[in-house]
Amino acid sequence: MCGSQQFVQNHIRGYPLLDAKCKRCQALWTKYATVTSDHIRTEGKLRMAELQSELEQIATLTLEADAAGKLRIAGREAIRVHEEESHPSG
Repeated sequence: MCGSQQFVQNHIRGYPLLDAKCKRCQALWTKYATVTSDHIRTEGKLRMAELQSELEQIATLTLEADAAGKLRIAGREAIRVHEEESHPSG
């Protein structure tokens, strides 16, 4: 299989896929799944607080959602860097 075919096989819409044989990939994707779930959950709580005009909750949840979003971005970046360093597409 040539390098470009391998790249297509290992990506969907340009996003890296989990290499099931790589422990580091498994750990990074597990962490990413956790922070993504946390981010989505916090965003949902924030939307509910906004609908109910709970100003104190909005302030707190906005900070939490921003922090969770940053963790999510960091997780994606860690996956990207690991893939480039450990699983080059050729």
